[in-house]
Amino acid sequence: MTTSLYINRAHSTTNAKQVKDVLNEAFQEDIVKTVDVLEKTDTRTGEKFKVYFIHFKKTNAVYDGFVKRIQEKGVPIVYDDKEHYWVVSKFVKKVSAKDAEKLAGSKLQKMGGKLPSTAKYMGGHIETWTKAKA
Repeated sequence: MTTSLYINRAHSTTNAKQVKDVLNEAFQEDIVKTVDVLEKTDTRTGEKFKVYFIHFKKTNAVYDGFVKRIQEKGVPIVYDDKEHYWVVSKFVKKVSAKDAEKLAGSKLQKMGGKLPSTAKYMGGHIETWTKAKA
């Protein structure tokens, strides 16, 4: 499975085609599947900007090396001759506590609705089940 990438802030004049073209060039192959965009407004300054989510149809060695370099901070990619850049990061979908509990509950149901004998309840949410001490 390929890692989706994320640009958390881009100038309002950029567009999805530009993002796709720049990243395909950076990865030296036509591997970008889709680019989703959100238009936002900075609540403090009123400035409009865009957020991009980049999805890939496949990977290659350049892409794999890039994803390894990203870590959590992101890597800048210069996108024009004026040295403007985007900071590209891995996209990690945030899961709400409610959704995490729902997922844990569905996993529990798949186990027949019972916890394994090695689990002990430690708190108010399903995700706080921990391995019981012997």
